[in-house]
Amino acid sequence: GLTIRFIVGACQIPIGQQFETPEKARIRTDQLFNEMKSYKKDSRVVTSSPCDGVKGYVMKVSEQKIE
Repeated sequence: GLTIRFIVGACQIPIGQQFETPEKARIRTDQLFNEMKSYKKDSRVVTSSPCDGVKGYVMKVSEQKIE
């Protein structure tokens, strides 16, 4: 999976650009999470799980079973 930091950084223009303030970083991260929560195309979901290797959470896109 990808770390949250990697995903947020990859969404910056230019890629990896640092945020001006921690507050702006929090706002952008919240926006990204809201987009992932509302994304339902082809029944895919984003899951997160802790990873000791990166000392944080990693994200993964999974298929969702609708019954």
